[in-house]
Amino acid sequence: MEENIKTNKVKYISMFSLAMTLVGCFIGVGSSTGREIMTYFGNFGKMGIVGIFISIGILVTLFTYMAFVTARNMGTTQFDYVSTPFGWKPLRIFCLYFSLIGLSSSICAMIAGSGAILSALFGVPYVVGAGLITLLCLFTVVLSLEKFANLMGGMITVMCVAAITICLVCIISPASEGGGGWDKVVSNSELIGNWFTSSLIYWGFAVGPQIQLIVSMSNKIKGKKTAATASIVCSVVLVIVAICVATAIVFNYDICSSAAMPTVTLGYAKFPVFGIIYGIVAMIAIYSTMTGFLFIFKEIFDKKIPALHKDSKKLVLVLFLLLAVCFGLSFIGYANFVDTIWAYLAFVGYIFKVGLIINFFYYRKHPKNLDTEVDNAEMLP
Repeated sequence: MEENIKTNKVKYISMFSLAMTLVGCFIGVGSSTGREIMTYFGNFGKMGIVGIFISIGILVTLFTYMAFVTARNMGTTQFDYVSTPFGWKPLRIFCLYFSLIGLSSSICAMIAGSGAILSALFGVPYVVGAGLITLLCLFTVVLSLEKFANLMGGMITVMCVAAITICLVCIISPASEGGGGWDKVVSNSELIGNWFTSSLIYWGFAVGPQIQLIVSMSNKIKGKKTAATASIVCSVVLVIVAICVATAIVFNYDICSSAAMPTVTLGYAKFPVFGIIYGIVAMIAIYSTMTGFLFIFKEIFDKKIPALHKDSKKLVLVLFLLLAVCFGLSFIGYANFVDTIWAYLAFVGYIFKVGLIINFFYYRKHPKNLDTEVDNAEMLP
């Protein structure tokens, strides 16, 4: 039965806007440029495609929906409660700081990717390109989360259609001349292991922001049916995009295997206009993901730091300072974040997936009301 919060003041986010917002939060610089897809799936050939179905098709769908249901049953919009068994305070504090580090590293990668793309395609200096996307995201986060979700509906649809179309062209008519194929791929990463462990690692770090975002939005989602449908639509879109990207990379492996931005490089090799279009696609992905992460930060700071809860100008200033730090760290290079740092974060993140599972089953039988003491939680220590 469809749940509903009995109030006339709530403006619910539509299923489609929610699904596309989740897609935008997930897809990011690594997936849109093909770097993540090649590292965690494409390099394993046909078994990598199986990994996509396991990681994105099943686990992402399941845990996104579980996070929403658990948030509603616990009566909270705070992901640190949802991700730790019974909201146990010591682990909750660790979860909060760990998430801040993880989200910050992702924002660093987004900034680095935007600077690299604009520099490669248009000759824009790295500092200028990275700075522009950073300021654009900061301006957007001043909007309400509902307005952002509505904005994402159209942008992400166009982005996905463009990405799939270009990849299909490069699959049907490869830019590579005999240098691609399922027998050509190889993974040299001891960290991520085989195709199965790689798919679990990818799920481990990639689903975290989705969980955080849907929990933050849970009181603006009409009910279980909306959340379940949006989670499924999101994963179907992501699976289609990932399979198209992975297959395009495999069929053009000699071009993509050593490229920092495989899909952008491939598009440009096929037709220069494809490279420009895919660069724009990647920039939309970066913008949507990075802005989604900033909304998560905004929610954390607003609920956990009393001074920021009472003063929106200070909150925006803190977000600006956060972006300034991330901008400086972005010079590490986004490939290092995608290939190594995020994999290590995934291992730690499994702790909180277990916490979510425990809470999901416990609070199904012992649900709380939405306005309980949980949403009036202790401030950030």
